[in-house]
Amino acid sequence: MASATSRDGRLPWFLRGLASSSWDVTLPRHVRPRWPGYCLFSRHPTPTRSTWVVARDHREGASLWRGWVRLAVPCRPVPAAMFHLRRALRGAAAVGLAAGCFAFTECIVRPHATGLASGLLFLAMFVLLLLPLVAWERRRPLPLAVTVHADRVDYAFRVRDTAEEFARLNAAPLVPPAGASHTDAPSSHPGSKPTSST
Repeated sequence: MASATSRDGRLPWFLRGLASSSWDVTLPRHVRPRWPGYCLFSRHPTPTRSTWVVARDHREGASLWRGWVRLAVPCRPVPAAMFHLRRALRGAAAVGLAAGCFAFTECIVRPHATGLASGLLFLAMFVLLLLPLVAWERRRPLPLAVTVHADRVDYAFRVRDTAEEFARLNAAPLVPPAGASHTDAPSSHPGSKPTSST
């Protein structure tokens, strides 16, 4: 299968907007991750507490009690609150976008087009408005994103140093962003310690 990247390891310009800028680490699902000794969201060297990050494997069926993963992540209270607020706002943005498209279709499109035509217009408008939102979320990722699979858990970090430290602590490989060049490859001695809060 041919690679979408160019010789320098970068994606074509028309795909770069949708490429994630996160650094990824994958662990087996049964492994409890070891976290760096600082706030994961502000990188302050002395975390005062932890917060729960909950994710779910949606492919395990409709049973609500299956597929959930709960992680205790070291953090400070204010950065943790901002992290959860950003997660909630991103979910609300997608719901609001769908509701806005539906309202526009019902109030503006429906009187002039019915049936399949109105459905296609709704779908086209939703996709066109969703693409910039997806591109923005991929280029401005959360400090931590967790994706659960049947046999593994993917951890995506916005900050490279945090990802390298997490990979080192868990003896796991670090995967750079899809559009990163070869010069952005992980360093041979990952895990530089933070010096201050950002």
